[in-house]
Amino acid sequence: AAEVLASAARLQPFLMVVDSYDPHEPWDPPTSYVTRYGDATFDGEEPTKVSYGPSSVMTETALDRVRVLYRAEVTMADAWLGKFLDDLDRRGLLDNTLVVFLSDHGVLLGEHGLIGKPVDDSLWPEITDIPLLIRHPERRAGRRDDRIVSTHDLVPTVLSALGIAPPMALPGLDLTPVLEGRPNRVRRRGQLTMGYAQHAQIRTNLWALTTNSDGTRRRLYDLRAEGFARDVAAAHPDIVRRLVQRIERD
Repeated sequence: AAEVLASAARLQPFLMVVDSYDPHEPWDPPTSYVTRYGDATFDGEEPTKVSYGPSSVMTETALDRVRVLYRAEVTMADAWLGKFLDDLDRRGLLDNTLVVFLSDHGVLLGEHGLIGKPVDDSLWPEITDIPLLIRHPERRAGRRDDRIVSTHDLVPTVLSALGIAPPMALPGLDLTPVLEGRPNRVRRRGQLTMGYAQHAQIRTNLWALTTNSDGTRRRLYDLRAEGFARDVAAAHPDIVRRLVQRIERD
């Protein structure tokens, strides 16, 4: 990365994509990170990899160890991101570079009685809701926004922040007004649909509905009341039907 940054400093403008596989499994961080959250050693084989599915196949001790290792992996990734940003700063690039940080997916560590990223249960928020942080060199004040956004918004936002007109119509939203403290200039989505394998989900401000492709397994969650804690599909068949129609339309 240091050599690439040195080239970037000479050959501006530049676009750099830095991909870190961690904190994906195998969860085998150095001991110095593990001891921040647990013991240096584990009585038994370290659960660096897990079988995706019910977490009940693991003992509570092993599951707790997985959480320790995962926290350590995340901390290690954070530390090396910090080293990268420090290097960017030392080379004088941080003052004229847009930095975007995001992840591809999360992982279940016992939530909903599951572990990993099971195909049939891949659309829980612990998996789908990812971090998106944007640092604009001219706008340093921190702002948070709870609107529904998507990775589709990344390209139009980056192009707009750099003053580049997109060469074609893009499906995402330009979020730069949010960065500038003018969030009302960006329309708020009323819904977002997503899918993985044979499963799809629609998320609104009020409801979340997950369905498989043949419609034999549909789950509805009232986000205002209990979040994703309880399936209420049987009590709201009309809402289920309407949300399924929206998924099909999208």
